[in-house]
Amino acid sequence: MKQYSLTILIAVFVLYLSPPKGKAQGCGDAGACSINALKPGEENNVALRNSLKTGFALGHAQYGVFILASYTEYQRQIDKRLNGSLKVTGSLLYGRLATNVGLSDLYASMSYELVSKLRLIAAIKFPFNKSDKKKNGLPLPMSYQTSLGTTDVILGISYARKTFLAGVAFQQPLRQNNNHFRLSDYPAGSIDTNYLTTNEYHRQSDILLRFSYVHHFNANQSSLTGGLLPIYHLGNDTYLDASGERKEIAHSAGLTFNLNLFYRYPLKDRQSIELSLGIPVISRKARPDGLSSISTGLQYKVLF
Repeated sequence: MKQYSLTILIAVFVLYLSPPKGKAQGCGDAGACSINALKPGEENNVALRNSLKTGFALGHAQYGVFILASYTEYQRQIDKRLNGSLKVTGSLLYGRLATNVGLSDLYASMSYELVSKLRLIAAIKFPFNKSDKKKNGLPLPMSYQTSLGTTDVILGISYARKTFLAGVAFQQPLRQNNNHFRLSDYPAGSIDTNYLTTNEYHRQSDILLRFSYVHHFNANQSSLTGGLLPIYHLGNDTYLDASGERKEIAHSAGLTFNLNLFYRYPLKDRQSIELSLGIPVISRKARPDGLSSISTGLQYKVLF
């Protein structure tokens, strides 16, 4: 059984090293899919009420932008039904136009077990910047921003058993960012002409569904989780053109459909590591937010 688990571990890395060529946004588009109560394998633990997680993810966005994202999260089982967490994220982005590194967002979330296995979820995301980074006096595209720059509320519900999770969430920006990127500001030949202008960018809301199935390996208590993650962007995003008129970004609404894979391996003293892989198979035609296409991650977790 240990040999079988090792084979799965190697397969995850092989999948990452051979990514698909298509462009699409990854799981972590606006943040809702990373909320604890919406993730598989994050069951309540009353005996060990505290957990600390830290990890990173590698991704590839549009226009050849490389992303290294990191996070640290503290979770507290307040009582039998109530759970809370705080998470800080950061990122490094590298591409033809610039290298940008910094903090991204702060997440505060709560979940409440309404009845057995059924949890209500509420979270808020605060940005550490307004997505307004510049280079040489020119605003950078969203692909080079460490945060979407929006303050968002996330509401959801999930049903989780030992081997199955189903959930739905709605994410709504409450405050928009301060991005001022205009393709026309850049000299000809200095930038990919497929970039979408996001001057005074207004991002619309998202709704996501998550379905996951967990297979547990009895020999070492490791697990393999496969999942489906459809995300629907509910409207076209907008920007201000040169005349000050607000314009829709055509085809920025629509469906992104992701496949997820998680492999969790227990260590000694209530510790574990987790490998993750996210691959999009359907994406929106226009993605002005510049989010990643494929991502893989490594997480360390300790209970105490």
